[in-house]
Order: sequence, then structure tokens, then C-alpha cells
Amino acid sequence: MEISLEREGLGEDDPDRWWRYPWSELVEIRVGASVIETTVAYDDNTASEWIRHVQLHNLKRRGPLVASICFFHGTNDYWRFTQKDPKTRSSNPSNPICAIALCVDESHCLIFHNAPDYRESVHTPKVKLLSKFLEDKKVHVVGINACAEAERLEKEWRVRVAHAIDLGHLVERAFRTKAWEMRKRGKEVVRTGIGMEEMAALALDGMRVEKKPPKLMSPENCTWGVDHKWISDIMLMYAVRDAFLGFLIGLKSLKKIGFSS
Repeated sequence: MEISLEREGLGEDDPDRWWRYPWSELVEIRVGASVIETTVAYDDNTASEWIRHVQLHNLKRRGPLVASICFFHGTNDYWRFTQKDPKTRSSNPSNPICAIALCVDESHCLIFHNAPDYRESVHTPKVKLLSKFLEDKKVHVVGINACAEAERLEKEWRVRVAHAIDLGHLVERAFRTKAWEMRKRGKEVVRTGIGMEEMAALALDGMRVEKKPPKLMSPENCTWGVDHKWISDIMLMYAVRDAFLGFLIGLKSLKKIGFSS
């Protein structure tokens, strides 16, 4: 499954580009044969416009809505970043949530980047429509470790996810298979959930999804908590890939246990 990114609209040298950057960016992420129009938002207005579009699109929907969510942690500590401290990695849960990726269908995704500035460790965004959307009990929000991460989101962003569903548990229930495994972490053996790639193989008819490239975990690509100018294309591509796959896996799993969208 190949992944690529294309930017739409104004070019870097276009004098009319100022009104879009740095507040938002529109990119197309190709994941296999699918094209996901992705809005990268750095402020409430852009995120709200995306939510309005989603609500308008689903206005006639009577049943529940499925959305997938991915959480990205980071640090705004420039000293640790330059020293290549492991805590700069987005996967480190000790760092605050700095961004989320939200996918509501097979062609649209929102990445909301909420990195604090250098003076604060956690920044509480003003995202009224996003909060209202996630607080809707009719919205089934699936994601890896979604329940625990949703608690962090409510604490740090004051955004509550009313109906969070752990993707691993959902896959385990739907396909009656083990979605957890024992892995060695240092000198300890811990119980951990399988990754998005393994879940895709289980839920999506044996779909083969390659592991994330090692360079994604390099310091220059683990900067969700630093200024948005540091967000690389590879970070955007794999954030959208995971949100997109999470949506497909979640929807397929929910339908398998009797969910009707």
C-alpha cells in the first residue's frame, strides 16, 4: 500500500497564500487506491468549518456516525528536542496530546494541531464545535487506546469524547481473535495491543499494510509538540493513514457485531 501527499491550491510563492498559512492547509493523501482530502488546522475557525461540513453532509443521517481518532503526543521543550531525547517521540504517553487526526468517512480527514508555545507545557484550545461533535453520544469514536487517551484529552483540552471505543477490543470482539500480545520492553514483558497493520490484516480481508518506516521515529519527525513548521510530510501522511485505516477497521468491526450506520 503506497502513500503519497499532494498539496492543493496556492503555491509557496503565491502572494495570496498568506490568508491560508499558517492557519490551515489542504492536502491530498493517497493511501493505496483511496484519496483522502485532508484539512490541517491550526486554529478553531478552520476546525469548525470542517466540522460544519461533516454535520451538513450527515444531516439526513438517522443512525449513529462512526469516526476514528488518532492521538499524537509531543513536547515543546526545544532543548530536549535538540538533544534528541526519547521523550520527544510522539508515541511517548508522558507528553501532552498536541494533535489529533479525525476521519469520518473514506475521503475526508482533519488534523488539528494544538502545540503549546515555549512558555507552557499544555495549551487548552478553544474548539467549541469539535467538542460538541465528540460529545455527541451518536458518534462512535474508535481508536487505538481510545478510552485512556480520551481521558487525557478531556483533562488537557477540556474536550470530552462521549462514546470512545478501543479499536483493539472492538476487533477482538468482532473477529473473535486475540488482539493483544506480550512484548518485551527493556527487561520487562508487557501486554500490549497489536498495531494498525495487524488489525488491518484481521479486519480488512487480509489487507497487507507495511510497518511505519524507522525514519518516522527519528527526532526530526517526532515534533508534534514543536512549532507547526516542523511538521513533516511523512508525519502528515502516516497520521492520515492511521486515521483512515482506523475508520475502515472500526466500521467493518462494528457492522460485524450488528451495528447499523
